[in-house]
Amino acid sequence: MAVISDFDIATDLKVEMLLAEEARNVFVLGISTLGGSNVLGDDASGNITWQDLKCEVNQVQTSIGGSMGSNVFFQADAGRATIQMQSWTFDPNNYPFIRPGVEIRIKAKRGAYEFILWYGTLDDIDVTYAPDQQNQITVNATDLWALLVNRRFDYEPTGALLPSEAIGLAIDEVAATGFVIPYDSFSINPEWFMSGTPQMNTTFGAVAADCLTAGLGFIAINPNTGYLEYRPRATTGGYIYTIGNNHGEPNHLCMADLDSAMQSEHVFNSTLVKQRYPYLGDPLFEQLYTDEDSIDLFGQRSQDFTVDLATTADADAWAAAVFAPKPITTVQSVTTPAIDRSRDLTEAIEFMPGDTVRVLLSNDDIDIDTVYTVIKVSHSIDVNNWFTTLNVWKEF
Repeated sequence: MAVISDFDIATDLKVEMLLAEEARNVFVLGISTLGGSNVLGDDASGNITWQDLKCEVNQVQTSIGGSMGSNVFFQADAGRATIQMQSWTFDPNNYPFIRPGVEIRIKAKRGAYEFILWYGTLDDIDVTYAPDQQNQITVNATDLWALLVNRRFDYEPTGALLPSEAIGLAIDEVAATGFVIPYDSFSINPEWFMSGTPQMNTTFGAVAADCLTAGLGFIAINPNTGYLEYRPRATTGGYIYTIGNNHGEPNHLCMADLDSAMQSEHVFNSTLVKQRYPYLGDPLFEQLYTDEDSIDLFGQRSQDFTVDLATTADADAWAAAVFAPKPITTVQSVTTPAIDRSRDLTEAIEFMPGDTVRVLLSNDDIDIDTVYTVIKVSHSIDVNNWFTTLNVWKEF
């Protein structure tokens, strides 16, 4: 299952920035010096391309995804990357065109295989020096979600919308302001309707939060495709890969670490659903849902949710999904070595939020065998190892 055999971080992991070709000869406003060696342009000055920094990468830490609110709805967060590397050519004291806001990506590449595992914009660079030694450059970056959620626009639906449709409309209206991200949704099961209430001078983050709370879906910017991807909540889940100790089975990925928990705050059995916005002139409603079996077992544990739902029928469908039976003790995260025993890079690097994965740990003392939804993907890479950690959630 190797995507790159005998993986070598020095040659197979690329750090690239979107820069002008021959940028040393291009005059950049606010950076170049009048009367200096920079000019107003040359033959290559108009070509903005991905430049391989061709640096010595020591360590990379990346994350994409979010967390679960009240163990019910996905809360998206900006992806982050920290890169430690060495390069005299691209040291910012030598190369001032590397600056905050420059686009940066990290990818695994050899031959025909190429996979972008992280993409965003540079935030800051820190450089340390020691006599007669290489410089140490630390780059911190944030993915495009941080820019997208702050885009302000007028959200103007003309009627009730499914959550996936509402996000698509918001993306179209954000694009009209000049910030364009392609969008794709994966409607694998029926959704329920939101009220479609207009919101003036709102932000994409506010609209997305309403959609995620109402739709109970998952959203992230896929760095490899550039698409904002939304997947509604699933009622059943297939899987391709298993992370566990089932060595020799198809699509097996080794397990390096597993964390599980039983959390009492994740148990609630008396849920009050409050409508966030009025719909068709009707007054706001409140619907109470209870699980008497759970109350008998755990005592009454109450939780209130204010959700953008169109009708009481939509609230019924929402509550049915929330109250779907789940185990109390669940896996919280699982880690796999993306570089296996043969030093080959595995498909583990291609996991994205919203994917499903089977987690299996079975021996004489314990038996864990469950399918989970991935809510966050983190990579920890150094010159010797590559570990991929999946934060997971029991969705169905």
